[in-house]
Amino acid sequence: MRLVVYSLLRLLMVLAAAGVLYLVGLRSWALWAAAIVVAALVSYVVLGRQRAAAAAVLAAHDPTRGATDRLARAGESDAAYEDSVLDAEPPVTPER
Repeated sequence: MRLVVYSLLRLLMVLAAAGVLYLVGLRSWALWAAAIVVAALVSYVVLGRQRAAAAAVLAAHDPTRGATDRLARAGESDAAYEDSVLDAEPPVTPER
């Protein structure tokens, strides 16, 4: 629900910005481009709490959330194996 509320608020900001820009005199395709930019800037400042709540909802449903820990453990075990192989080999000395 938080994600829907955040999306609707962003959409309302785009429409409000388009209305204000229309009243100012912008009447071409640039009206929508400018409205999107203005709404993005305003929503970044005004909707911080709603953005954080929406991000929390998305992060809770991330299917790859636990994969990072598994990959880190696999990388550590691979590094340990490499270290053991390198430690077992005698050091290479250049011949003159």
